[in-house]
Amino acid sequence: GIFSFFLESVFLGVLVFGFTACTAWSACGDRVASFLMGRRAILPNRIVFLAMVLAGSVLSLDVVWTLGDILNALMMLPSLLSLWLLAGFTGKMLKGFSPGKGASGRDNARR
Repeated sequence: GIFSFFLESVFLGVLVFGFTACTAWSACGDRVASFLMGRRAILPNRIVFLAMVLAGSVLSLDVVWTLGDILNALMMLPSLLSLWLLAGFTGKMLKGFSPGKGASGRDNARR
């Protein structure tokens, strides 16, 4: 009946979305790996990506969520390191700053 049509439609939509999302994330990962480490990094990136897809499909849901949480938390480390390394430079840049005026002290407001 009509109910099974909707179930099949939702199943097909989720299947297509999952496939396109995996394809897009794989392509983005390839571009980033190539940019950061050269073209030789594309194959290892694909192997790790496929291993994670396989792991996500066979491990329990709790393990997958925990692994995802850990990897998301690890993504903040480069940002924190950048903030720490640039703190002195940023402080020097902001020393002469006041709202409405640039670091040079001139009024930047439009008249």
